[in-house]
Amino acid sequence: MRQGSSGFAEEIDQATTTLNVQDAVEIVDNSFSALLNNIFHDAKCLNCHAMASNNQTFQQHTNPNAPRFTIPQGQSSIQFISNVDNCSGCHSSSNGFADNWHAPPSNMNWSGKSAVQTCTTAVNNTIPQTPEQMKHHLKDDLLIQWAINRMGAKGSGWNQKFNAWVDSWNGADKNCD
Repeated sequence: MRQGSSGFAEEIDQATTTLNVQDAVEIVDNSFSALLNNIFHDAKCLNCHAMASNNQTFQQHTNPNAPRFTIPQGQSSIQFISNVDNCSGCHSSSNGFADNWHAPPSNMNWSGKSAVQTCTTAVNNTIPQTPEQMKHHLKDDLLIQWAINRMGAKGSGWNQKFNAWVDSWNGADKNCD
């Protein structure tokens, strides 16, 4: 079991062991556009990765007429919601979320971007620096897996398909063509 989130991590582990990856998907085109762009632009991802565009989720969290929290003077709204300490009071494994919940920094906003722009944003603004670190990040980060797991309506073996696409993606080496 992964560290950091008890029930959620068990849920991910169970979901990812139900199907053999070789049976999950046949890879024909290993570009970001073919494999991952639609996933990165799914509502589950854009809830957070479009907050810098003042999307509906951002508005719900920062509405001055019905605030969920008070933003300290001198700090921007996006700085505030990017801090895990400010989010984990409501977003925690005990409430059905992954632990260490936080919005991504504003430079990780890919709302309205093309596949190449989204890929470039993702590979240039994340901490993983090698292709293997990037693949590990996409497949094992609990916040990413929380969103992927909630895309389960896409059918049986969804997590396995996503992991197979990440493994096949040629852009993890920062090639976004």
